[in-house]
Amino acid sequence: LGAAEEVRHVFLREDSQWNSLVPEINEYLRQQDRPGVEVTVSTIDNFIAANSFEIIDLLKIDTEGYETEVLQGAKCAFERGAIDAILLEVGFDRSQLQHSYYLDVFRHLEERGFCFKGLFEMSFCGRNNIDFANALFYRGTSQ
Repeated sequence: LGAAEEVRHVFLREDSQWNSLVPEINEYLRQQDRPGVEVTVSTIDNFIAANSFEIIDLLKIDTEGYETEVLQGAKCAFERGAIDAILLEVGFDRSQLQHSYYLDVFRHLEERGFCFKGLFEMSFCGRNNIDFANALFYRGTSQ
């Protein structure tokens, strides 16, 4: 999923769970002569329409740094309040492209009426520094 319907080329890593649509990550892998594939990217709005969903109770996103683009593809869903909660992977170092930066995600969702509820499955680096985690957001107030 992403911000728009398109076909993208993804260069593959040895461990497929780390594959990403982030352009800078793919450019690095292209320079390493990694193999790649064409993938069709859709949007949350198109997925909802194609599957006749009225509401999504919990949307889980783990797209290796592409989370904000996925959220951009949910414009209609946000406008009609069709998503109740979102759990997505975020990072806490803007230079780490493999994870969407927490503050960017927070701002994006706050502007759309969501409030932050907590962090789960935290991964630590160094002394008590959170490297990345799953962040939970609910539509509505913080009450």
